[in-house]
Amino acid sequence: MLRRYIIVNGISSAVLYAGIWAFVPSMASVTQAASEAWDTFVMGHTFLGPVLHRIITVSASIF
Repeated sequence: MLRRYIIVNGISSAVLYAGIWAFVPSMASVTQAASEAWDTFVMGHTFLGPVLHRIITVSASIF
């Protein structure tokens, strides 16, 4: 009885984790999506875009 419970529990846990892992996006796609969102919403903004561009340019020239 205990052996059957352990086998069924192990198999169902493996199937559950495999299903979750199949739907979780990879880290590269998450990074790419965040970068695209940053470029689209922040850098394309009429006020924030130039301000952040200037901050990045000045801080890059300091370091």
